[in-house]
Amino acid sequence: MGYNSLPEEGIEALTEHALGNYLPFNGGFRQHYQIRNFGRKKKPKGKVRFYAVEYVPFGIGLNKSPIYLDKDTFKIFNETEDYTHNPYEEEDELYDQERRERNEKCDFEWNKQNFYKWGTERGFDFYGYKKETKEIIPEEILKLKAKPYKEMKNKDWKELRRLEEIQYKKDPLLYNTHEYVYPTQSFFKIGLSNTTAEKRGYFGFDKEAKKKYPNPYKTIFIDKDLTYLYEKVYPADIETIIYFRLFYKYWKDKLFYFSPNKINLTPNPEHQQLKFNGYTESFLFENVEDKLKIINDTFELLESLTKGKINTIIQNMINFHAVWNRACQQKHFIMDQFNFDNGNSYQYDPDDPNYKFDNWVFTSRTGYSFFEKIGFWDKYIPKDKNNRKHIDDKKIAELFDNKAEEFTLPNVKHYPEIPNLKTFYDYSS
Repeated sequence: MGYNSLPEEGIEALTEHALGNYLPFNGGFRQHYQIRNFGRKKKPKGKVRFYAVEYVPFGIGLNKSPIYLDKDTFKIFNETEDYTHNPYEEEDELYDQERRERNEKCDFEWNKQNFYKWGTERGFDFYGYKKETKEIIPEEILKLKAKPYKEMKNKDWKELRRLEEIQYKKDPLLYNTHEYVYPTQSFFKIGLSNTTAEKRGYFGFDKEAKKKYPNPYKTIFIDKDLTYLYEKVYPADIETIIYFRLFYKYWKDKLFYFSPNKINLTPNPEHQQLKFNGYTESFLFENVEDKLKIINDTFELLESLTKGKINTIIQNMINFHAVWNRACQQKHFIMDQFNFDNGNSYQYDPDDPNYKFDNWVFTSRTGYSFFEKIGFWDKYIPKDKNNRKHIDDKKIAELFDNKAEEFTLPNVKHYPEIPNLKTFYDYSS
């Protein structure tokens, strides 16, 4: 039945994801699609329909910091403050608390400085830092933001947007991260609805908008009522089964949304990425016939299987989801602990000289044997032969001693760089 009851058809994708030293700043692609209805037995109220469509979202946003960092714009890290003077005199406790907070901030910025140096030497581009200043926000904006959400009227939201646009134009660097308008395009999307796919595509549109704009669901490939299957499998779970069967083969479609070597450094290091409504259920609009065949084959498979076998498939998918994200978590944890200043694989803790990041213990052992079989631990937690309690710092350092292009997986399409993109002005960060 596979490693720790993982789906056999997903093993290849899971192995490449776990061992791939790609997108190291967030541990790789984190899987957010979850099974939410497993175990329901009652017949759904009303019909449940599954659809597969060509989806053309109206708004695609590129999350990007507004400042490209070079040696001149990065000089914030070379500026220091004097934290030795005690302004509180006898209030030592208050002073110590502030000193600790400031020291933590200094350490945080110092680590970013080392990270920036490491990344630029390997071909990464960094965005998003400016000297901190005390923002002077107009009183009109503060009053509107202070109003309870439920008391905000449509006119209030419009006024807030108008004022923030004025403020933004005065200082385009007012916010750490902006959302840029990226050109729209087609995606292959699946989903569920209690109505037809055509009506679902217009969800949230008023009558005038329906007349003015085309349906985002440009082409409807499948629109199928699944309610009749509820005695064997809850219809909402069928969407998840189909999604994962697509994901096993086309998971790299999801990496399209990430820039491979452009990093937003604030508030924390993160790859620039695209976002739009429905992106979690979307794949690239490629290999459409093959994707439709996977969906139709899944319908036939579910009709032929017993309820027990279907439950086993779903449980294996739950395990797959957990193991996939566990690999992300472990790789991200290594990234957080790596010392870019001297190449050590951990951040030294003066209060605990025995501290090593490999002392971290998994709270769940699901997938542990799978990681053992594929050599995951040997790669990311290699034991030091001279001290079996700790890891081999040199081997971990080798993981990070690559060029930017070596941190990407083969056969992955990434979004093209487009200069001079316009921004949305409605920022709330």
